[in-house]
Amino acid sequence: RLRRVDIEASDLDSWLDGNIVRNRRYGHAVRDLEYILHTEDVAAAFLAAQGTNIGGVVAPSSKALESWLEVLARLECMDPQLRRADNMAHVEYMSNRWLFAFNFSLNVASASEIAIRRCLDPPDTTYKRAAIIHHGLPAVCAALLKFHTSRMLHDPNTKEESEEDVLRKTRNSQHWRLRSDGLGLNFDVTLLPVSLHLPLTRFLVLLALRISDEDDEDSLEILFPSAKAWSSPLTSLINSARLLLSINEQSNESNEDIVRRALGIALMEPALRALAYCAHVSAGMWSRNGPIAMSSCFYYSSPPSCHSLRDIDLAAVQIAATVLPPDAIIQGILRAFCVSLENDDTRFDQNVRGTLLASAIECVCILVTEMPGPQKAAEASVRRELIHALAVGPRRHSELVTIVSALSNSRGLRWPIAPLLEVIAFRQNELWELKQEVGIREYDPCFPRLQRPAHQKALDRLASWRKEQKLPVVPPPPAARTIFAATRSRLLCCATTHRLLLAGLTTSLPVLEVRSRAIHLATLLAYENQCSDQVLASLRAAKDHDLGKLYNQGLDWLLSTFGEDIESKKIKTSVEISALPSKQKKCDTARRKVIEQMTKRQEKFAATLEAEEIKSSPILAPSITKQKKCDTVRRRVMEQMAKRQANFAATLKTEDEKSSLEGPSLPVVAPSSTEDDDMNISCIVCSSSNANETLCFIGFAQRSVHLSR
Repeated sequence: RLRRVDIEASDLDSWLDGNIVRNRRYGHAVRDLEYILHTEDVAAAFLAAQGTNIGGVVAPSSKALESWLEVLARLECMDPQLRRADNMAHVEYMSNRWLFAFNFSLNVASASEIAIRRCLDPPDTTYKRAAIIHHGLPAVCAALLKFHTSRMLHDPNTKEESEEDVLRKTRNSQHWRLRSDGLGLNFDVTLLPVSLHLPLTRFLVLLALRISDEDDEDSLEILFPSAKAWSSPLTSLINSARLLLSINEQSNESNEDIVRRALGIALMEPALRALAYCAHVSAGMWSRNGPIAMSSCFYYSSPPSCHSLRDIDLAAVQIAATVLPPDAIIQGILRAFCVSLENDDTRFDQNVRGTLLASAIECVCILVTEMPGPQKAAEASVRRELIHALAVGPRRHSELVTIVSALSNSRGLRWPIAPLLEVIAFRQNELWELKQEVGIREYDPCFPRLQRPAHQKALDRLASWRKEQKLPVVPPPPAARTIFAATRSRLLCCATTHRLLLAGLTTSLPVLEVRSRAIHLATLLAYENQCSDQVLASLRAAKDHDLGKLYNQGLDWLLSTFGEDIESKKIKTSVEISALPSKQKKCDTARRKVIEQMTKRQEKFAATLEAEEIKSSPILAPSITKQKKCDTVRRRVMEQMAKRQANFAATLKTEDEKSSLEGPSLPVVAPSSTEDDDMNISCIVCSSSNANETLCFIGFAQRSVHLSR
């Protein structure tokens, strides 16, 4: 029975606190499975149909794959996190369960990646690919839809045994609530539990990308095959898709379209929730949950774990964009990130809203830039990774090897880095330094595998490298597969993206990063030759804001690209002053004359002081006279203090002589050559050196403020 997550009803993840998961005793079983999958043709037989002969290895019973999919389904959406609202108390106890869940999820993801990577190893790649398409891919799709139907209220495959089950299913039904257009779900990340663990969804994404034909324009049939390409029964799969989309049997929509739309939503929604969760944590909305939220987001979006988590979630949204309308994808991003283009959202303050808007625009930029590329573009992928690693600062060769190895293990890329380093960098004191012309031309401010502090260091370095010239903020996106290149164009040219760009350029929110991300998105639109009069007017208005050297030059490049001459408009003034150009010119001329006169007077005064120490201009004479008087008074005071000190010393000497004549005579001490004998211990008050008398000590004691409270 597939698990159904509901942290309010019962704790379904208590097994994460057991000794097996806590002490990582599952590692030996996972390593054994990986060893078996590394054997030749075993991975292909694991995903192929029963009885298929692949390289002499006959595919076993389909229960092997079904058992693995059931394990992945049990881990899907495990360890969900529920946001503590502003009116709730701060979390008091922080468990380490999230860490155990991440360790377990990464180990399972490693086994899944090995199975998918080795399933199409030569020879007989075409035969293996056809066998997996006919059995493995539909089985994984059916398991994903079955998982989501098991969380709905009207699941025919699950029998309610008690009122508790009914309550759990009622609460779980809120995880799949279709929008009115049927192209997405109504899910609020701030109110419902969110999980970063999606092993079943990611398994389907990796399998679809692995078996898709990168040179075929009709790859859509491979990513989401039609019923004609599948030999296995599709009754349960179609029923699950109809149930999820609330479609009756009288609908005119074909079964293939229903399955594709259901799979597109099932891939897009959980991935967007995880991406939006990290954006909300960065905006400070999860601060009452303690450091667990920040730590989990760091592991989710930082290398090397991001290759198995965040990057695959981005690919899930990109695959969903091949079957869903582009406006549905962008609207899903805005809905998940809690962004309203009408500025009618009053749940958060302006800083939070501005941060979320910037994160949503950044997500769109990454989504259209990081499209899956062909296998022949492996060199370009490794080159791009090295450039952004070196843009932060000089690196050792071992550090670069580690960075590229993490990318190679996740994507199966094998490319020597030595020839690439000779082209993009130069060696200095055993460190590789990025060439300035390469960094200026190919650096991407939204590169996903660099954290925000690293991007800030890279931007500071590029600002010092760039000269005063018009350069784009971001280079053209890298090459993508045929179907994903078309998807990129559709996403950039849709109406919702246009509205999002205008909202970012014309926003009044006090977050400077919003306009920077909007200029980044506008640059990507420029590469698609898409620009309207409204966007051009908004870009001109953005010149009134200082966005930094990099983005200011990028804005100049955009305006010049769209036919705008900006060289004569370097002086930034307010709207009222810009309406009176003649008055402004007169004020500038008068101000310039005053500054020149003041400069000449200062130079003349400095020359006069060098020639004559006392002489000065009549205007400054009173101040010099006053200074002389101050010096004279200061000199007199110092002389009086010196006389008083001399008189006081003479008085002390007289009193010492009187006391020596009237009092008892001091004992005569024989001279000694040692230091200890030369030291005479005497009282600091009465100057008595009699050892039998008590020495006095006088000190000032103040009442303690802290102890008297």
